[in-house]
Amino acid sequence: MARADARELPDDGPFDLVYCLDAFHHLGDPLPVLREVRKALAPDGVVMIAETSMSGDLDEDAPDPFSVVVYGAGLIYCLQESLHSGGAGRSGGDGLGWIEAALRDAGFGSVRITPSETGYAVITASPAGATGG
Repeated sequence: MARADARELPDDGPFDLVYCLDAFHHLGDPLPVLREVRKALAPDGVVMIAETSMSGDLDEDAPDPFSVVVYGAGLIYCLQESLHSGGAGRSGGDGLGWIEAALRDAGFGSVRITPSETGYAVITASPAGATGG
């Protein structure tokens, strides 16, 4: 197991798994990070991202009690951190579509989103052309 700053991944790969747990929306510019991750993965490696499974639509998410936490924390903390690092101001309440699009833009294929009963979704993807994911 190795831990590293996503902007400076070590050269001791390739890695079978790179994961990001409830933190992807904090990245100011996730596309270069995903490209770096893609380079670090083994040919059949997998990137796994866990993020809240909000839809990005406040009216649709409001009945879920967890949405109060997600949207509140998003305003107070996540949004500020993303903006401060030069990002678009993402939060856990933004839905998952932008993450899927970023993965595809970075050259990942077979993107799979698996909802869970915990309020999170697990997103897995492998480099385009790989069989994993």
